Amino acid sequence: MNGPEVVVSLKPDFLLDGLGAVHSEFTRIGFTNLENPGKPGPVLITSQTSKDAPSDEAFRYLLQPNLLLR
Repeated sequence: MNGPEVVVSLKPDFLLDGLGAVHSEFTRIGFTNLENPGKPGPVLITSQTSKDAPSDEAFRYLLQPNLLLR
């Protein structure tokens, strides 16, 4: 894992739908940044052919996180 610690809240059904649609052994979950550091950006799920391979852009699933009130 690379980068700063990120806390997001995702709807479990949408997360499972995205992970279930990946038909490869490896999955990459990326956290995008917005200009507002207090608001998490969309979460991008892509497939990979191996642990160190780049993500396969043929499949992309985008999740919008829920806003966490603190």
